[in-house]
Amino acid sequence: MSLEIKNLSIQYVRGGQPVGAPALSEISLKVEKGEKFGILGPTGSGKTTLSLAINGFFPEEIPAIIKGDIFVNSIKVGSVKMAELKQHIGYVFYNPDYSLVELFVEDDIAFGPSNLNLSAKEIQNRVNFAIEVCRLKGYEKRKTYDLSGGETQAVAIAGLIAMRTPIMVLDEPITMLDPIGKDQVFNTLNILNKEHGVTIILTESGNDIEYFAKFVDRIAVLYKGRILKVGPTKEILSDEDLLMKVGIEPPPLTKFFKAQAPLTVEEAVKIVGDLIRANKLIFKKEEKKLSGEKSGETLSFKRSGQEPLIIVKNVHHIYPPNIHALKGINLEIYPGERVAIIGQNGSGKTTLALHLVGLLKPTNPDAKIIVSGIEVSSKKTNLIDVIKHINYAFQNPDSQLSQDDVWNEMTYGLKLLNFPPEEIVKRAEEALKMFNLLELKETGITQLPLSAKRRLTVASLIALGTRNLILDEPTNGLDTTEAQTLMGIIQKLYNEGRITSYILISHNMELVSKYTDRVIVMSQGQILLDGPTRDVFYKPEILKQAYLLPPQVARFCQSLNIFTEEKLLTVDELKNYIQLINT
Repeated sequence: MSLEIKNLSIQYVRGGQPVGAPALSEISLKVEKGEKFGILGPTGSGKTTLSLAINGFFPEEIPAIIKGDIFVNSIKVGSVKMAELKQHIGYVFYNPDYSLVELFVEDDIAFGPSNLNLSAKEIQNRVNFAIEVCRLKGYEKRKTYDLSGGETQAVAIAGLIAMRTPIMVLDEPITMLDPIGKDQVFNTLNILNKEHGVTIILTESGNDIEYFAKFVDRIAVLYKGRILKVGPTKEILSDEDLLMKVGIEPPPLTKFFKAQAPLTVEEAVKIVGDLIRANKLIFKKEEKKLSGEKSGETLSFKRSGQEPLIIVKNVHHIYPPNIHALKGINLEIYPGERVAIIGQNGSGKTTLALHLVGLLKPTNPDAKIIVSGIEVSSKKTNLIDVIKHINYAFQNPDSQLSQDDVWNEMTYGLKLLNFPPEEIVKRAEEALKMFNLLELKETGITQLPLSAKRRLTVASLIALGTRNLILDEPTNGLDTTEAQTLMGIIQKLYNEGRITSYILISHNMELVSKYTDRVIVMSQGQILLDGPTRDVFYKPEILKQAYLLPPQVARFCQSLNIFTEEKLLTVDELKNYIQLINT
């Protein structure tokens, strides 16, 4: 066995006293050498606690009460120092910032193998391999604190790949990567698994279920600190009752075909052929109008004759010493639009968003950014005036939350804008209630789970009355239920007119297809493609240039060359066009 866990229970300790309920209860699990094993569960189920325990963090680094035993390559965890354990097992944290230890990218990747008594040539070979497969060529001398979230995640994974430990544990490692980047990471892990016998243990909460599903061989479902079921991937992902209980949806095509449970587009295409030959599948033409804009039409917002909400003209931004992040961006966004900005890691998405709210300024003097008539690009413009019209929810909520507890965070901006005391209380309580946070108003920020932090970042903006929002990767790290809850609230506010427009930055193409009408594709600091969501997702060759893939249903239709005129994007739409008979 690579890993054996016997009756493991863990309860966190603070100030010498147990805190809350046990994070894990009576966990028993075996992972065989060379296995690709998945741990699936919603946020708060105990995945990170289990990952940390396997890697020996309790109680040497993190205070906790532990019962039971963990064996890694037959070594009892806790019986040896972590330095010795790290010869056998490596770890990528769910927050990649925790994994970085050096100032420069190349040095950080080399840090692990440099501690394994390897030759200089072997260290360099491993570093070069990791840089290549993680698409970090040209980043060797970049400072790690200047990287985007996705680039940081790539460096953290590259560091583990260079270590090449016999067991690798990755805690939701691809949440910030672009779609092709996700595939490339898993392809590399597959190579390490097949050619070097590396055991891979991977956690997932549902955001990247498609990539997770086609990689792992077996899955343990973790829920409220307990293992509910362990089994082969297809068996787990076709168990509707189990997934419904834990609040996670299978990949779209797995959900659609149910009994056959395809994990990839290729498997689904083969299943279609088999079903047609067995007279168990019928293609039907449904005249039901699809949601959103008809393909090829100019956006209705532009047709209405309204003035643009946002005007961007010739915006360049160069980070020192010479990183040209934006290269002459020209853009108009209209009131009422639900826009997605997508693109590969480092394409300039977040840099552009920070310009739209005035947190960054163009580095060329002839650039213009105007939002609701305010010249945001001017260094003379007060940020207080900008946030009354447009505001930004950070990719990492910890970068936005600055106060000690929920109530002070909610009221901080309102006080800054000089609202009367009674109005501050009214707005704060209303927003907390709206985002299911009222019962947590006295809770410290550091005690909040990630899902609550993400809701709080948006709630604090809504309380200010800001009607135009930029949401940067708002569902990263959330399980399916939490992501749907957050986006459901945002969509409700949009439908009610409380939010006029929003810009969604995301690597989750399923999310983009469901919640936006227009997609802007960025690549290498430029706009590669801009149009209605359906049109953009049915241009796979252009998307590939930006390391992007269409949603799974769109890829399925394109592979079979069916319903490409209708431009289907979701399982619900597919059901209107394909009928399965007694399958």
